[in-house]
Order: sequence, then structure tokens, then C-alpha cells
Amino acid sequence: MTAKSQKVYILGDKSKTLLKTNHSEVLTEIFLPALQPDPLISVVVLEYDGKPEVINNLVAKTIDGGYSLTFKNKISEAGDGIFRRKERGGTIPEHILVDGKYQSSWKIYVDTPGNMKFDISYSFKGKKPRGSITVNAVDSNLKHVIKPTGMTVGEPNQNWQIGNFTSNNIGSIYFPKKGLYEISLEVTADKDAPINFQWIWMKME
Repeated sequence: MTAKSQKVYILGDKSKTLLKTNHSEVLTEIFLPALQPDPLISVVVLEYDGKPEVINNLVAKTIDGGYSLTFKNKISEAGDGIFRRKERGGTIPEHILVDGKYQSSWKIYVDTPGNMKFDISYSFKGKKPRGSITVNAVDSNLKHVIKPTGMTVGEPNQNWQIGNFTSNNIGSIYFPKKGLYEISLEVTADKDAPINFQWIWMKME
């Protein structure tokens, strides 16, 4: 929300003690008291002078301070990407199968300037490096050549082989100021050597 709340308090608090907040553009940080009136889940009330403007589809920062960019929280996509559900009892995670060119993008809010480290997760069953993944942000790009990630034998008697999904660090991009940023991805794969893309993980160094 872009507007600053006028009052913030816990619904179960009869005295409606105002909570300390810190608002910056679209981010509102609420400082909660150590003791909560509700033993299970306390409801926090935010009051505004009018209906606040909401910026949709922002990727939320995780509890450990990073951003997990997946096919579920993207703002756009195009190209030769096919969604694949979990398989083989969940040992193969949800992912995007790419057998040509695939693009997607995300929107994030950065509250502290600095270098952001990028990791990507994918599975590639080829025997030698082939294809590429490019990440763009802040007029900079990081290009990664796809490497074989290997296979795991799940059940030898049934020829059950599982493609490994591995995390690869591809470098860092400097974010010069706090604000909204768009992150874009392009995956390039050959028709006979598909790539299974899972996620991008971003975190300040």
C-alpha cells in the first residue's frame, strides 16, 4: 500500500494501544508487542483516511530477508514454457519445462540499496553444457550457461530415475536505491535438450 496508515492497533486490545510503525513507499513495518492479547492469533487493524492504493503482484520478502521468484508469483510470461506438476511422490518438484525460448518477469520492492546475490534452480539431463539462462535487472544482466545436474536413482528395479534440481549462484547486481524494480528472466533451450526451471532466489549480500 502506498498510503501511510493513521492508526495501527491489535483488535483484541480493548485500550487500542497504538503500535509503532515504519512506512516507506509501499512497505509498512509494524512493531508488535511481546505479549499478545490473543493466545493463538492476534488480528492487527490498520486504519486509513480513505481507501488506500494497493500495488498488486509484488513478490514479498521472506522471513530471512530474500525473495523467492517462481512461476506462481510472476507478473508475466511468454514463450515455450509448460507448467509441470509434482511427480513421483513429490521427488520431482513443480517446475516449468522449457524446450525453446521462455521469458517471465517479477516485481519486487527493495527497501535497502546494495548488491543482490542471485541463485537459480533447474534440472538439466544433458551430458554437456547446453542452453542458457539470463536474468535482467537495473539495466544489468547475468548470463548462465546451463550445466548438467545429474540424475538420482529412485528405484533401480523400475528404472526410476529422477532429474536433480540444483541451485547455482550466477552473480550479483547492484540496486542503487530503494524502490520498485522489475526482474526478468529468459531461458533458452534446444528442442532436444529441454531445461526444467524451478526458481530464482535473491538476497542482499
